[in-house]
Amino acid sequence: MITLLDILQDAEKEQTQELRLVSGQKPTMRTRKGWHPLMQEPLAPAFVREQILSLLDEEERIELLERGMVSGFLQLKEKRFNYVFSRSTSGFNAYFQWKSQAIELADFSLPPAVVEIFRKATGVNVITGPKQSGRSTLAQILSQEVSDGGLRSVAVFTVQAEEYSVGANEGFWQVFPVESLALSPQQMVSGFDFLVIDSHRPQAWKQAISLGEMGHRVLLLLPYTNTKNATERLSEKID
Repeated sequence: MITLLDILQDAEKEQTQELRLVSGQKPTMRTRKGWHPLMQEPLAPAFVREQILSLLDEEERIELLERGMVSGFLQLKEKRFNYVFSRSTSGFNAYFQWKSQAIELADFSLPPAVVEIFRKATGVNVITGPKQSGRSTLAQILSQEVSDGGLRSVAVFTVQAEEYSVGANEGFWQVFPVESLALSPQQMVSGFDFLVIDSHRPQAWKQAISLGEMGHRVLLLLPYTNTKNATERLSEKID
């Protein structure tokens, strides 16, 4: 069965960088010759609704259903798909735009001091964002920046090891299952200059805070839409 991600990949093969999905109509893509259909069959409204909602977390779904629109981006391998999802009387609609080049640190619009803070300061730094928003990509880029060409070592604790496998193969970091922190935290982090903890489990968050208090450099990834929600949930879970 075709999915929304399949449609995005098909559009990319056609060398377009914009895609529009409207409930009940054929997907259309934009090329140098203008907008034209990508498929022969119209998309059923139920299909568009199901596919869009599957890409959003709970907070984003609420925003889309209550306000009628939500925007953001999806990070898939080296591609970033900027999107706008909207709701109208005819159903749900989607607009995608993307670039094919690899994502770099400059694409995240971070202040230059961020890298230096992470490199020098001990404690816990937090990256937050919904699923497929680029959290793990930013963590990898920061890990590469602070590793000083491999002179410093980075340990990644995650349930999504495949997202970090490329950097691990190049020697930037080593990847471990997040469950290993619960067994012997001090032993697992011994010898590493930086720690990345990517988990939705509150127990892992508590361990991140504890390791930060012990003087380790920790980068904690949280699955929330914005910083306010992340800090509130973090406070609730670690009390």
